[in-house]
Amino acid sequence: MDSLIQEIRFYQEQLRHLRTIYIGGGTPSSIPISLFERLLQELTTLPCFQEVEEYSVECNPNDVSLELATLFSRYGVNRVSMGVQTSNQPSLLQLGRTHTNQDVIQAFHHLRNNGITNINVDFIYALPGQTLDLLQEDIAFFKQLRAPHASFYSLILEEKTKLYFDILRKKITLPSEDEVIMMMDLLHKEILSLGYEHYEISNYCKPGYTSMHNLAYWNVVEYLGVGMGAHSQVGSTRFHNAPTIRAYIDLVKKNQTGFERFDDCNLPQEALFMGLRLTRGISISNYHQRFGKTPFEYYPSLERHLHTGLLEIERGCLKTTQKGQLFLGQIERELM
Repeated sequence: MDSLIQEIRFYQEQLRHLRTIYIGGGTPSSIPISLFERLLQELTTLPCFQEVEEYSVECNPNDVSLELATLFSRYGVNRVSMGVQTSNQPSLLQLGRTHTNQDVIQAFHHLRNNGITNINVDFIYALPGQTLDLLQEDIAFFKQLRAPHASFYSLILEEKTKLYFDILRKKITLPSEDEVIMMMDLLHKEILSLGYEHYEISNYCKPGYTSMHNLAYWNVVEYLGVGMGAHSQVGSTRFHNAPTIRAYIDLVKKNQTGFERFDDCNLPQEALFMGLRLTRGISISNYHQRFGKTPFEYYPSLERHLHTGLLEIERGCLKTTQKGQLFLGQIERELM
């Protein structure tokens, strides 16, 4: 925490036009409250703090005590993103999660009682052994929560995890591709029927509750990451911090920042890949103005997918069709 605060102070003058703050990419809610308060206090000293519009923290449901929710409210946090994952207890245990549905409900109670109503819930589907009926149970639990924002991600296996090895050894099996497509279709219909907008492939929100911070990533605009392993994009450069605690602390002691090295950066490609995740797509004229060419001039093979039914142009924007959202990964692999 000493090193993190030192790095924030190093960048303070560059943060005069900050509009969003996001504490996450891990499980910050597991930090002892006294340490967390040091970080939140430090962030209030940023020159632009009063102009920050969205201030988010990622949380595990069973970490959100009344004390933590009160702390967030006191220091201006106005959005919480909670990893619910699923309402099915055996599946939660399989994912290594220790919370219960009652923990989730209690966390919502603490946050709302402290004035934090902008809450995102992350769910994962296509879990081992999951059926459409079990997915319906997750949707029913989501309805009960009444969160204004939700992310529904298809399971991505991380290498070297227990789940990964269990699937390799065929101890457990994943739903088939056809079953996953049926799950996506069910989710889409059910969530839209509740009055949510579908604004990114995996993200839904009530009107006015889009995630400003995540939209910055999807629109490939500038962001600064601080802390161990954090990544940044400043101007047209991309760089990252040291990925281990010891190396990060040593670098901050030496240089006041955890910067390790610059990364390869292909902004035209990233703007295309990320923009196609948004349901509104990419403004062709804005893309041309930013990068000097249209997406079709950079990637002529895109034209083919206007005829395969995966892409379409609507109101000057290149976007995926509903079928194209299912096969975006395939489109991206062709372009890489």
